[in-house]
Amino acid sequence: MKKIISEVQFKGYTHHATREEPQYFIKSDKTDHVAIHKGSALQLLKSPASKNRNKQQTNT
Repeated sequence: MKKIISEVQFKGYTHHATREEPQYFIKSDKTDHVAIHKGSALQLLKSPASKNRNKQQTNT
């Protein structure tokens, strides 16, 4: 959702993000839960909707 490059308070915790080590607000597609994580803890997953769009684009 958003890249964080400075210290921020979220859910009672201080997250120490910097330009060199940014952190990211993320939102779960399944539960709508919002959290902050370091980039090293994240991996990009393809959603079923994006897979369907890719199939439609290649079939046209």
